[in-house]
Amino acid sequence: MRYRVSPLAIVFCLLSSVAIAVDAPAAKQAAKPDAPAGPWVTDKVMVDGVAREVRKAGIQAVAPHVADLETALAGAKHSFERAASGDGGTITVLVDDRKMNEAPPPAADKTKKVVVAVNPYLEIGYFLATYYDQSGKPDAALRTIDTALALPGSDQNSHRSELVVERAAALRALKRWPEALSAYDEALKAEGTVASIHAYMLRSRAMVLYELGRKQEATEDFREAAKLVADDQHAQIELQYIERTRDGGIKVPPDIEEKLKEAPPGTKPANAKPADAQPADPTTPPKS
Repeated sequence: MRYRVSPLAIVFCLLSSVAIAVDAPAAKQAAKPDAPAGPWVTDKVMVDGVAREVRKAGIQAVAPHVADLETALAGAKHSFERAASGDGGTITVLVDDRKMNEAPPPAADKTKKVVVAVNPYLEIGYFLATYYDQSGKPDAALRTIDTALALPGSDQNSHRSELVVERAAALRALKRWPEALSAYDEALKAEGTVASIHAYMLRSRAMVLYELGRKQEATEDFREAAKLVADDQHAQIELQYIERTRDGGIKVPPDIEEKLKEAPPGTKPANAKPADAQPADPTTPPKS
């Protein structure tokens, strides 16, 4: 039996997943001075170092650190248990790095003191997942993402939306279209996302809709993306692709083919300037 490979599927081979990873500000501490030492502290120091390398050299800088990151993520559940059990008279609560200055929650045991430390494990899962996605290993990406999202407090963590977007990219690479669509739907509900990133997610969702045969909805998403970012050439090119192939069997014109090679569908705009609520893309080296 011969299988038909759509032009869009070929284009997808060129697509690398979005990277919206977080590198916590250098001034942030992994834990409060009075917090007991634990594996979460050394794991945070490690992932901060990886983030610095990624900012300089791109996501492939994760490669030499994969084993250490995997070990840290595998031990995350134990880290949470150890932190919650306490050290002497102190209990440690692992929190989002953006909540380090907030008052810690009260302890059930009034004789215990509660301190906070950064939870580095969603960030670790994200770096691993992005590396695996861009290395053509979507199954490994899904494994790390699902492990990170199953950890305590992941539903309130600021890194969750980044993991959800990366999960959608992995599902898309595996051609698990309905699941990918659900992941993009969830990611698009996040508040505070800057226009360029929101447009990227709309375009990615549109490509999934296209594969599901929902071409009119895909067209609407592309048009919405183009409205969000007036100079979004990616959306314009992809919209032309959809318009030219809507009825099926229409050869993509050479000019559009060349543009698609330069900027595959779903490519994050180079001029994206994430706000505080949407961290910077570490795969793009900082401009000097």
